[in-house]
Amino acid sequence: MPTLVELKDDAAKSSYRRACPTRRARQKDYADFRDENPSGRISAAPPSPGVDLMRRIQEADTDDAIDMIYSEVDALLRQGEPFTSVDDLLAGIDVSALPTVHLLAFISITFAARVPLVARKDFVRRV
Repeated sequence: MPTLVELKDDAAKSSYRRACPTRRARQKDYADFRDENPSGRISAAPPSPGVDLMRRIQEADTDDAIDMIYSEVDALLRQGEPFTSVDDLLAGIDVSALPTVHLLAFISITFAARVPLVARKDFVRRV
């Protein structure tokens, strides 16, 4: 079985170690990792803020989730136009996976920017 030493650079080694924290897990999963990444480099983009926000919302209780929605979307809106990150977030929301109160929070926090937000109209229609 190949070893972790065969990875080409330190960045690939450290990202692989973070993905498989124990030595036994690293050895067990190394062959699959090597098949998927023959160069030994991780080329995947980091998860978008929307993906992380959706995960945290689903794990939180209702009040905390609403607070997260308001603070995170407000921070994205304060970055200014173009609001592509907010549009991507709204377009990627699975409305069947969230409670109505969370969906209403997304609608209300984006109300002031409803004109420049291209994806908001479709999001409201899906809700």
